[in-house]
Amino acid sequence: MILRSQRVLLPGGWAPADVVCSAGYIDTVDAIGTHGDVFDIGESRLVPGFVDVQINGAYGHDFSEDADSIWEVGDRLPETGVTSFLPTIVSEPEASARKALLAIGEVPPGYSGSLPLGLHLEGPVLSVDRAGAHDPEYLSADVPRALWADPRVRMVTLAPELVDSALIGEISARGTVVAIGHTNTTFDTTMHAFAAGGRHATHLFNAMPPIHHRRPGPIVAALLNPSVTIGVIPDGVHVHPAVLDLVVRSIGSGRLVTVTDAISAMGMPPGEHRVGPLTAYSDGTTMRLANGTLAGSLLTMDRAVRFLIDEVGIDPIEVIASASTTPAALIGCTERGSIRPGTRADLVVLDSTYQVRATIIAGSVAFGDVE
Repeated sequence: MILRSQRVLLPGGWAPADVVCSAGYIDTVDAIGTHGDVFDIGESRLVPGFVDVQINGAYGHDFSEDADSIWEVGDRLPETGVTSFLPTIVSEPEASARKALLAIGEVPPGYSGSLPLGLHLEGPVLSVDRAGAHDPEYLSADVPRALWADPRVRMVTLAPELVDSALIGEISARGTVVAIGHTNTTFDTTMHAFAAGGRHATHLFNAMPPIHHRRPGPIVAALLNPSVTIGVIPDGVHVHPAVLDLVVRSIGSGRLVTVTDAISAMGMPPGEHRVGPLTAYSDGTTMRLANGTLAGSLLTMDRAVRFLIDEVGIDPIEVIASASTTPAALIGCTERGSIRPGTRADLVVLDSTYQVRATIIAGSVAFGDVE
């Protein structure tokens, strides 16, 4: 496959190019006109495939309750521009995570959807005071060491006040991303956690103490630490657009990570749905528990990208990086997230309004068309 576009997002910015793909990878990125037999997408934008590092389920399926549904959801995620993802398991009995590990180890025959790259375990070492949509019954300060040591676990979200810094360093040294979230911690404890090896803040602002001018808390610690990436849910509900704008102005480029935090209700009609062991309710815009607590989102990655561009006013290059390049780098998948020779041919074709026109996974069209 050779794709030609006047607007290819290369590491140096937008440029006209012919992108040559074979055997699932990008062979070369050449000047326009170098090749004759091409798929010419004209002014449509060719960008790296989106990588969602926090998604709990979608299309009526919850990963924590039904691990096998990871593949059913993955088969449809190309509709939203997602080419790879981390199925996220909420606080439940350890058996749920074990089932998910088994499920992602066996790719179904003929599968051509979005690829799960490992698990994101959100919990169970989380603050009861900041449980959010996690069932307090399954929260614990007892660390599941053997589970967290599994190399298929790519990210762990924990409350740093419940573990010691040595453990954070131990987990991080194995290559697993330690993320800070669902925490009631202080600024100092968070800074110690980052110094020990923590590298990410899970859905910043949500499920953590707000900023106070005498108690800056984990939010300020994350923003001030240049080695920490900042996860956000840009649906217009979890964080106000003005605050998202302030975050981007504060951290500069290359640290924002767009996630959906989608749950089973994503892509489904309003009504009753599952978040792990809990029941939540969708009104078509938000997901909430019966007590009004936000419970994940109905967001898709393409909608998140458009929201950041259209409603927050962030530069499209920065936005697309936050949905592809930065999350891929965060979890150590350097062969994804950019358009350059040697990387996987995971690509998205976006029209002038950033709607997904086609999604290409390993050099083959998984959604839409490039004719």
